[in-house]
Amino acid sequence: MIEELIAWAAEHAVRSEAYYWRTQAGAEVDLLLVHGRRIVPVEIRLGASVDPRSIVGLKRCMADLKAKRGFVVSMGSERRMADPSVELLPWAAIAAGSVDLPL
Repeated sequence: MIEELIAWAAEHAVRSEAYYWRTQAGAEVDLLLVHGRRIVPVEIRLGASVDPRSIVGLKRCMADLKAKRGFVVSMGSERRMADPSVELLPWAAIAAGSVDLPL
């Protein structure tokens, strides 16, 4: 799914770059999409459920990079807010073109 999201970003934003984020303590985020000065942290979950523990690394990344929003892409079917700054997005909706990551 990471390769597909990178390909999606390349189609939707000029000169977007993709990175991985990890601390020495082990907190990590699967994908950072960078477009100019804008950083979009994306956590990828292969399952449908997302619990608060699964976004701890994402929240840490957002704090460290001063990102206002983060996203979790999962196999779930519902688009919703996990908290005020983290949005859950279904992979199927992104792949179908009905939902875009804001770049």
